[in-house]
Amino acid sequence: MLQEHYQEGKHGGSAWPVVLGVFFVLLLLSILVIFIIVKSFSWVAHLIG
Repeated sequence: MLQEHYQEGKHGGSAWPVVLGVFFVLLLLSILVIFIIVKSFSWVAHLIG
């Protein structure tokens, strides 16, 4: 692929759409995990309290 890039000019696209896509997916997953943890602690506190 490196030879194709330099010799034929292929694979010249930007990686930013992929990087931003991965970033936003990880951000959404992090928010979801935090939400689930908070709800779990709230549920456990309700059972104890």
